[in-house]
Amino acid sequence: MDPGVAPPSHFDCFRSVYRVNLDLLPNVSNDPCAPGVAPDSSDGFTLIEVLIVIVVIAILAAIAILHLAPLKDQAYTTTLVEDLRNLETAEEAYFVEYATYTPSLPPENYAPTSGNTYQITTATITGWSAVATTSHAMISAASSCHIASGSAETTNGEYPGTVYCP
Repeated sequence: MDPGVAPPSHFDCFRSVYRVNLDLLPNVSNDPCAPGVAPDSSDGFTLIEVLIVIVVIAILAAIAILHLAPLKDQAYTTTLVEDLRNLETAEEAYFVEYATYTPSLPPENYAPTSGNTYQITTATITGWSAVATTSHAMISAASSCHIASGSAETTNGEYPGTVYCP
């Protein structure tokens, strides 16, 4: 072996043992370290492609949030209605025991959902009314509902004992 000549590479050994012309194979270089041989640049994404994907995802997320906000408000309204229904059950249970409605229920008889408050506006022997309010920000629905039962005053078109959310 000459002192100035590099030892044979694996490609040279492969070519001499199997008598294969490596020039006919795609993307195979005889000397991968030779100058002018660039690495394959199609391995990743360009910055523009990544930014376009991020923008598309952001637009889809914004559309989803706009469509989910009314559903969130509807869920808060449903908790208000259910709190008033539970309050109605507690008031009727109190009436059965004491033959009158109460303007204030003990906490162990009725506890509203977290974030909701209630106020019994009138309570007599013949009827009662109450308002439930949520502390959550509402975009597309009312933040309070009310109910009137018995002889308590109702609004036009409202039936006694029906929860009304304007």
